[in-house]
Amino acid sequence: MKRLYWLLLCVALSAGHAQKNEFAFSGSSFQTSASFNVHGGQGLQLNYAHRIVDIKLAALYLELPFEAGWGGSRSITQGNLLHENYNTMYLTPGLKLKILPTSFISPYLAGGLGWGGFRSTNTSATANKFAGDIGGGADFTILPVLGPRAEVRDYYTSAPTLDVQSVFHGSVNNVVISGGMVFRF
Repeated sequence: MKRLYWLLLCVALSAGHAQKNEFAFSGSSFQTSASFNVHGGQGLQLNYAHRIVDIKLAALYLELPFEAGWGGSRSITQGNLLHENYNTMYLTPGLKLKILPTSFISPYLAGGLGWGGFRSTNTSATANKFAGDIGGGADFTILPVLGPRAEVRDYYTSAPTLDVQSVFHGSVNNVVISGGMVFRF
């Protein structure tokens, strides 16, 4: 009961202050498309954003999203003749434009450029690629400092070379569908 009291007190004290920072934690599902047969996996996203412009109807944030995914696989030819499993990580700093940031539902668009890392779970081979992301979502306000978030983000890289050398060419689009909580402070 004492913890609940302190939590409610913190919420009440912060309700009168405009929160400039956000930290979000989300579980995610990868839906991958490429120029070869790819299966997405599960993931986890951490996202920090700092508001730099606020004009009441919209707000602009600098954001730092980090996405880690596991359980991805890719293959070429029927019967999975050439097959490899891999994990991914993305770090793509960028900008987020949030519409109606103080309303119950706050939709947003986001995009950034940075790094994509791939690691084979078959051989531990790694590949680092330039990555870009674009996406959007919505934050919902349940409490002034806490609420749910739903998001779709597409991480784009060139195809990594891991186990099977020189076979996988083209690009990889990891479309990440995520949901979680956002904490504003």
